[in-house]
Amino acid sequence: MNTPGIITYFFESGICLALLYLFYHAVLRNERMFLFNRIYLAGSLVFSSVLPFLDIPFRYGAASPDVLKDVAQLLGSPVLLPTVVVT
Repeated sequence: MNTPGIITYFFESGICLALLYLFYHAVLRNERMFLFNRIYLAGSLVFSSVLPFLDIPFRYGAASPDVLKDVAQLLGSPVLLPTVVVT
């Protein structure tokens, strides 16, 4: 790993760990399930150290027509209703 990669790793890991700890502090801190709290905190450490290694692609902007076609295929063909004209 080069130096910018290490800095990016620590940044992403730190952000993830901070978000998970804020959730713990806001929701789980006063819970009496101590074993669950310990597992959550240990899992947070593992998750936040593994997450920066995952490559999650992000697309900004409008969806391309190919993506819209794929979504339409996943959802199935739409049901077309007859047109009703009220006069």
